Amino acid sequence: MTSPIVEVIGPVVLAVAINAFLYGIVFLQFIQYITTDLRDSYSNQLLVYWVFGLDTAHTLSTVYMLWFYIVSNFSNPGVLASVPWPYIATPIFIVCTSGPVQHFFAFRIRQLSRSWPLFVGLAILSNVSSGFGLANAISGFVNSANVQSFHKLVPLVDTWLTLATACDGLIAMLLLYYLNKSRTGFKRTDTIITRIIHSCVETSLLNSLICLTDLIIFTKFQNTNYNVLLALPMGRVYSSTLLAMLNSRMATREELGVEFSSIHTLHTARFDNRGRFDFSAAARRAEVKVAVEEQIQVDPYQRSSSRSSIKGGAESDTAYSIQETDHKAAVAIA
Repeated sequence: MTSPIVEVIGPVVLAVAINAFLYGIVFLQFIQYITTDLRDSYSNQLLVYWVFGLDTAHTLSTVYMLWFYIVSNFSNPGVLASVPWPYIATPIFIVCTSGPVQHFFAFRIRQLSRSWPLFVGLAILSNVSSGFGLANAISGFVNSANVQSFHKLVPLVDTWLTLATACDGLIAMLLLYYLNKSRTGFKRTDTIITRIIHSCVETSLLNSLICLTDLIIFTKFQNTNYNVLLALPMGRVYSSTLLAMLNSRMATREELGVEFSSIHTLHTARFDNRGRFDFSAAARRAEVKVAVEEQIQVDPYQRSSSRSSIKGGAESDTAYSIQETDHKAAVAIA
């Protein structure tokens, strides 16, 4: 029979170590983001600072949880059945990270598909999933959950993780579909689209796989802490997915050389000042404007060899000559 220490303390120690390792990766990605001149939108910057702040707070709380188990209660066997508050609060940290990240990718799908119903559907699925995650944490705090009472949380946890798996899986499939539709036939552009597919789709699938695996472990191995091996670092996976996608835009910009031209339509697609593709600029075709200036000069007093009489008996020689200038055209290409 497996020792309770192995089933309760062992997974916590490994989970805290894995979480700290992933937090180090997120920290490096965060430093790269804030030191790179991406000129990102305020909403993206706020999202990055939000998820990084949550990751920092959750990582510190997991360190406290480890201290609680192996230092503060080193000689207290009764602690094996208890669950400290960072453990119960883990779903809160996860959904507060996963929800905004899922909405971020859902909005990118809306930009690719130009379909608001798709965005609304994914947003509702994400919100419902986050709601069950919060309900799971609240239930744990209200009922003073312990390892032996984990089976009472199974319905909430199963619903939460099932919906999260479905949401991440749909995001991955829709990104794959619409990014593949965006292929142009130009090798250079298609190579960049393939890279975007790898960075977005594969990471979204990873999120879905982690949620599914955590669901299976929590349901099968009740009264243990094996599920924390995936639950604690889950939020860091979402954060790393977001930062990896945002940071990859600089490499894409450098490879494109800021802009690329299409020979067939004679238009230019550019990155805007926030590091995103500006397809509106690409849709504007070249326009030619021609300005024509015409001048007419009249000299009524030019004397000629012919003579004519005027009213009042006075005679004078009058000649009219009209000189028309050549047309001048100035061409401006917008």
